[in-house]
Amino acid sequence: MVAITATSALLVGFLAGLISFKVKSRHNTWVSGLRFRARAGGA
Repeated sequence: MVAITATSALLVGFLAGLISFKVKSRHNTWVSGLRFRARAGGA
């Protein structure tokens, strides 16, 4: 149960961050978004 909740929260947070990042800089691809999230203190 806890693992499912944590995974869902992580996924939602990741998607939200990815979307906001793409809105700020539409020239970047989703790969750049992933690298940005990782650098910002994610996985």
